[in-house]
Formats: sequence, C-alpha cells, structure tokens
Amino acid sequence: MKHRKLGNKVTPLSRDKIKMQANRLRNVLGIAKPEVDVCRLLDIFMEYEIASYEVVEDDELGEEEAVTYPDEGRIVIKQSIYDGAAAGDGHCRFTIAHEFGHLFLHKNQIHHSYARNRREHKVFEDSEWQADEFASAFLIDDTLINASDDIQSVAEKFGVSRTAAGMKLKKIR
Repeated sequence: MKHRKLGNKVTPLSRDKIKMQANRLRNVLGIAKPEVDVCRLLDIFMEYEIASYEVVEDDELGEEEAVTYPDEGRIVIKQSIYDGAAAGDGHCRFTIAHEFGHLFLHKNQIHHSYARNRREHKVFEDSEWQADEFASAFLIDDTLINASDDIQSVAEKFGVSRTAAGMKLKKIR
C-alpha cells in the first residue's frame, strides 16, 4: 500500500473550499477548455508578476519533483518534470498544478509550516493533501465530466494520469 506524503500543518481547508479556489482561478484565467496548459500558465504568472518559476537540473532538487515558496511567489521545477508537462505527461502536469495549489493556498502559512509533530494534524490541515486536492480540481473540471466518461476518457479529455482520473471519478460518483 502506498502511503501519502505527509506535509506541513496549515490552516484547515475543506475539499469544497479548495475546489472553489481552483474554480475561481480557472475563471479568472478564462480557462474554458478541459485541458489546462500548465506550462503556459507559468509564463503568464511570470508576465503578470503573480509568481516566478525556475527550471533546474534534476539533481538539484533531490527526490522532490518541484518545490514552491508561497511567500516568495516562487516555484522551482525539475527539468524532467517541466519537459514532461510540456509534452503532455499527466503526472508532470499534475505536479505543476500541485505546486499552484501551494502557491495559492499556502501564502502566509509560515507560522504553521514548522509544526513540531507533523503526525498530529488532520488530513484537511495537511499542505500536501490540500495541494493535491487543488491540482485535481484545477485540472479536472468535474462539470465537464459526462455520465458516460470512464477513467480513460477522463484521462484523455483533461490530460491527466489514469490514477488522477480514477480518483476524481471515485470522488464524484
């Protein structure tokens, strides 16, 4: 059984509140089509000084695929993850959208970020869970899922992995 990576304790957010934030960002950015171009959004965030990003050699981040510094408005991404996202890889696209979650949900959370016992907080207070929920809601607009859609069709329609598509379908059905 794969265990979820435990993140830092942050202000609690429900799945519905996270979804609302993700949908608000989609609306502000004028995203109407199912597949979100996360690499283009990185450039838009730079252009409008919303956030900066840096693509680094894979070995610079160790086991991390990307790291976000919300209070600095900065995202650092492994070269292989950026290249994969640009090529349409669902996992890599999700990774970047996950970092958007940290960027938009976790500003001014520094006082929460270094909780002494990371195991004591609830899932809805967990930075990694929140960022995953944000990425799922941002990349997969469930209002665009049809009753006939299955895991494969959702994965193809939204450009996400089969795992992300399956988890989304499980949540909404």
